[in-house]
Amino acid sequence: MEKEGREEEKVIDKRNERLLKKKFYLDKIGYGFSSTQFINILFSFTGASFFLIGLTNGIKSFLNTLISTFIKEITEKREISKKVISISGLLFGFSFILLSLAVVIKQPYLFVASLLLGSIGVATYGELFNNFLNKYSKKGKIQRLSSKSTFKGLFIAAASIILAAAIIDLAFLEGKIITINILGQTLTQNIYGYLITFEITAFAFIISSYLFSKVKIKQESLIQAIDYKQYYLILINKSKTFFKNKYLLVMTMSMILVSVFQSLINSYTGIYVYTHLKNAWLGGFMNVAIMYSLALIVAIIGPVITSKINKTVGIVPMFVFGTLLLSMLPLTIVYNPMHYPAMVVANSLSVLGAALIGSAQGTLSAKVLSAKDRQNFYSSSGFLSLIPFMILVTGGAYIAQTHGLSYLFKILGLGIIILVVPLYFLIVLWASDKGSDAI
Repeated sequence: MEKEGREEEKVIDKRNERLLKKKFYLDKIGYGFSSTQFINILFSFTGASFFLIGLTNGIKSFLNTLISTFIKEITEKREISKKVISISGLLFGFSFILLSLAVVIKQPYLFVASLLLGSIGVATYGELFNNFLNKYSKKGKIQRLSSKSTFKGLFIAAASIILAAAIIDLAFLEGKIITINILGQTLTQNIYGYLITFEITAFAFIISSYLFSKVKIKQESLIQAIDYKQYYLILINKSKTFFKNKYLLVMTMSMILVSVFQSLINSYTGIYVYTHLKNAWLGGFMNVAIMYSLALIVAIIGPVITSKINKTVGIVPMFVFGTLLLSMLPLTIVYNPMHYPAMVVANSLSVLGAALIGSAQGTLSAKVLSAKDRQNFYSSSGFLSLIPFMILVTGGAYIAQTHGLSYLFKILGLGIIILVVPLYFLIVLWASDKGSDAI
């Protein structure tokens, strides 16, 4: 009897593994067909201003950080049911139907509402699902995806981006009329490429959520209630620690600047490339697709490269080199605006630069911060930096609106070097004076 029970459990485990793998690949297809750059380009075609686009993307990042912070706290106290995870995935999927409608009727504020609704869904979905995987893989109830499956998933996402661009370019805003003969009746239908890609995204996440609901795992019951007032008091106390510890304060300032830089670059680069090169090189959305699918592939090998560099050079060169690589994309757009291959290379190198900065920051924090301060930094810095982040992003969006994207890119490219590199130098200098081996 006991043997039969174990056999049945193995069958269930294998079934769960198959369902989670299918779900993972469907998620990658959904993310590929809903590339952030494509969404921002379509956002601009609703009539939205540069200011509204930048501000909305900033609010989206704000909500993602806020939701992520609270979910991490909640999941430490109580179990979140699979049903909530599935519903949040459905919410994200259905938001793309509303996004399609907003583009059709050229209503930017419906687009804003749909985008923010979707960002709430995807932030909740991603954070809860990762928590679910971490918890039950440690308990041995589910199997983590292999590195081979992870790589395959990223390649699927890259291929999905390219396929989505091809579909949109074939039948863009004006649509493409197709004629179908059925039983002697001639039917004509106007097909819009972005409707097809958004519907694929919606169905991918809807089916993914359904598959996840079929995973059979007995979840634990409620552990304890959450005292939100106490949670806020803890955050306030942590914020005081940030101002008392110069390392925490300066590292948080540098993190805010890098986050603002990335938010504004992600908001406008796709729009700029599409607008200026839509009739050159690969044309239209395909220029953007190739540019970002190659960057996605670079992201796969980024950790391998950064780990090797980390072993051979010090922290200071990693910060300097990483920041210079990060600044290459906006500066290439400003000083070589019509050379598409240069933009593709610069975008890929900026991904590597971000990985280098992240790796160097992790190494430096381990050298100069205590275990408690490191925990504070990684758990609370994002939440505590939300207000300055939004102020700076709003300022950047205003510059884009009043002075144009080229001027904004110039400020971002030079600003990230002028402001961020000295901050990291300052931390390393403090560590050297203290006798640390951080360099």
